[in-house]
Amino acid sequence: MPNRENQDLKTSRRSFTKIATTALVALPALVSWSCKKTPPPPPDNGPPTTPTTDVCFSSGGVEEHIPPMGVTDGGSLILETTGEIEKKSNYYEQKNPADEDRLGDITKVTVITETATKPYLTVNRYYVLPPNSQLLLWYQRLKQNPGNDECDFEPIKFDEVPPDVTIQGGNKAAGRPLRMSFPEDLKPKEKTHKCKRPHKYTQPDKSGSQGHFRIGQWRLVDGNKQVIKDVFGKPFEDSVNKPTIPEHFSIYIDFDHYDPNSKKSSE
Repeated sequence: MPNRENQDLKTSRRSFTKIATTALVALPALVSWSCKKTPPPPPDNGPPTTPTTDVCFSSGGVEEHIPPMGVTDGGSLILETTGEIEKKSNYYEQKNPADEDRLGDITKVTVITETATKPYLTVNRYYVLPPNSQLLLWYQRLKQNPGNDECDFEPIKFDEVPPDVTIQGGNKAAGRPLRMSFPEDLKPKEKTHKCKRPHKYTQPDKSGSQGHFRIGQWRLVDGNKQVIKDVFGKPFEDSVNKPTIPEHFSIYIDFDHYDPNSKKSSE
């Protein structure tokens, strides 16, 4: 039987979407990662059966007090996709996908987090998600006077306001296609020059420094809008308000088949 972990690492057309306020391009100082699984794997080393997180930490470069160098294009919400999308009513959906390319439920979310303190970068992979899971994002905007480095953001209690972005995969049994909602229309597609995710859609800043925003909080919820947790009760979410002082999130989403009963694979 094929190793599930190896299968997860294969490139697939269903590794459809990347969302970021800073798209990480190069990390020259990054040399290695240290990873652990939460919860630990079953005694028989079989695949996890409950919501699970893999957590990896950067070990830094030779100068451990200096964070890795990142080449980024921040300031906007960037969506990179394999297929085209279009707006239908209040949602963005796939544009005329072939049956084998229709995207199903969210199965895995990988988050690269930049923090203000060591280890500077962490990678978390969240998987074994329940059906009808959704990814929710909240924006945080710059202050009117954001400081010399323009990195001071308005304080916000995210849970007191609705999310700015909602992404939910498709489900044939529910008669629901992939649906994504944003607070404003996205700019027309551009080319990413990446073969696996050739299309880029952007929700840009508004004019002026106050238009600049970042992802301030993300959360994974189930079909009942309840936050997903692992067996230890740890919620699948993060926020710039946490003690670890996250600064930016880059998020990658994997999807199941639109019809889970179909064994047809695009890999």
